[in-house]
Amino acid sequence: MNATQADNRLSTVCGAARSNGVVIYSIGVEAPSRGLRAMSDCASSPSHYFDVSGDELEETFNSIATILTQLRLTL
Repeated sequence: MNATQADNRLSTVCGAARSNGVVIYSIGVEAPSRGLRAMSDCASSPSHYFDVSGDELEETFNSIATILTQLRLTL
């Protein structure tokens, strides 16, 4: 499978998940521009996508956990 085929497969899977109500958070960690674009496109919205460096990863996961906890408490 080449990179274009992999990107297309990821796009299909992400689209199917979103269509079924799955909220997708994606994190690009020091990835090349093609990977960042694929991760951004997969996320449920721009606010569900994070482009971070390695030292920001823990903080990013904590931010997502806080969002999910708040969401859970308000349901």
